[in-house]
Amino acid sequence: TTRNVLDLQSVVVAKSLCGLPVIVDPSHSGGMRELVKPMSLASIACGADGLIIEAHLVPENSLSDSKQTINIIELQQILNSIKEYKMSIREKRDLYDRNSNLTGKTYLKGDPIPEGYYPMVVMIAIQNSEGKFLMQKRVPRKGGDWGVTGGHPKSGETTDQGIITEVMEELGVDISNQKLETFCSGCDGKDCYKMYYTKLDLDIEQLHIQEDELTEVKWFSMDELQEMVNNKELNQDQVDFFVKCTNYLNNKK
Repeated sequence: TTRNVLDLQSVVVAKSLCGLPVIVDPSHSGGMRELVKPMSLASIACGADGLIIEAHLVPENSLSDSKQTINIIELQQILNSIKEYKMSIREKRDLYDRNSNLTGKTYLKGDPIPEGYYPMVVMIAIQNSEGKFLMQKRVPRKGGDWGVTGGHPKSGETTDQGIITEVMEELGVDISNQKLETFCSGCDGKDCYKMYYTKLDLDIEQLHIQEDELTEVKWFSMDELQEMVNNKELNQDQVDFFVKCTNYLNNKK
């Protein structure tokens, strides 16, 4: 039998509740060296930010916990496997030129952007029949900020497909049959962007939010959004977004 049961579900829960790194100890939890590698990889797959692993040049000669101690070669093998895994799951995205044209080049999430190329960002304002806008709050490790739904399209996705994917992933809502209005697009020297607007009534209680990304979803009136701006609770990108959205809606009247 193993020393303890390693509850990897707690990794997911902890990451959704705090903005601190979550570290897993696969050595002490199992107490058996043959469990260290598989539980290390499982921990990383669950989102752990780091591992505590007992290693020794000659594990059998370790003064304590020798049964759960691995050798240096095994430690390096674990590190290599983690690196390969992280490379395999990194999201591939397309790169655009300054005119928002696809270049045929791609990059992996987290990589530096080559000079002269730009990633694409899509954002959407979802407004209900009461005139309120849907906002979502990021988990603390993502900054804990309020903002509209948005993100980066995956490689091969159009911008329309990208925003549909983002809304489905973050809110669990299919907007593929919704009328999506583009109210602003361009390139600001850092990102290319496309901003969308749609009218949609949603019951917040029925949403399936992406819990490792979001903590809360709420409807805000324009007065409440203005108060957030006054209190500096919205970052400048969100303020700029709503200024452009408001101008678009005013011009539609």
